[in-house]
Amino acid sequence: MKEFQISYKVEGVRVVNVQLPDKIKLPVGWEDMSTERQDEWLYEHQEYSYVKYEDIHYSQADSVLEIRHLKSVSNG
Repeated sequence: MKEFQISYKVEGVRVVNVQLPDKIKLPVGWEDMSTERQDEWLYEHQEYSYVKYEDIHYSQADSVLEIRHLKSVSNG
């Protein structure tokens, strides 16, 4: 079986809900952090996340790569 990985350039909206463990508290200065930094911090500390909503307006294949799986060879 051959396997391929396709990368797409995408335009649209994705809404993700992120759950933090109860023991994790937001850092001091949370409100002053950039959206990008808040996103990174949540990713680093999340217990679980899921896509709540997604609306992709446009996508275009950017690259197609065949995935090669190496087979182990035993001696003997």
